[in-house]
Amino acid sequence: MLEAVAQYHGFSKSSTITNLLKKEFWRIFPGGTDAVQPQPGARISGQDLAGDGER
Repeated sequence: MLEAVAQYHGFSKSSTITNLLKKEFWRIFPGGTDAVQPQPGARISGQDLAGDGER
């Protein structure tokens, strides 16, 4: 089925998967993800592991 959809749209299979994920992401989060809070203990890019800025 993925091959048929990819061929129909003229994309590779990986591009088709990427486009489907993007479409679903914005359907689930139409206003972006600013209001979504990370789970406690989640590592966030750009923050140090200590969380206090000191090493």
